[in-house]
Amino acid sequence: MIMPSTVLPGVEWDKAAAGIGDALKEAAYVAVGLGVLSFQRAQVRRVELAKQLSKMAKEVPVQTLPSLDVVVSQLGSVAKIVDAAVAPARKQADERLDKLEEALPEAARNTVKTVRATALSQEKAIRAALGIS
Repeated sequence: MIMPSTVLPGVEWDKAAAGIGDALKEAAYVAVGLGVLSFQRAQVRRVELAKQLSKMAKEVPVQTLPSLDVVVSQLGSVAKIVDAAVAPARKQADERLDKLEEALPEAARNTVKTVRATALSQEKAIRAALGIS
């Protein structure tokens, strides 16, 4: 079945297409303009916020900051909790390292012992600094 040709009387397609193109161009210009204005507004707001933060930072008294002793004490408390939580896994890892160390040749065994001793001394220093026994 062949469709009959349909002609719409009075429609000038060239002018209609040009009008649509012009409308799209105008819409693009408006979108770009709004984008530029939004960007400029954001920049102004950023500068205003920076000024406010600077002013607020000057108004905050230094005494409100915790002392280093308080921070170290709090860190020590957290470290004790973490240490207690990982103790079982650490014990198991140490037992496995002991077995692995026994199976190694003497030179490798000595290297592993040296590395473990160094790590243990560093750990003791950190524990002492945090007040963990």
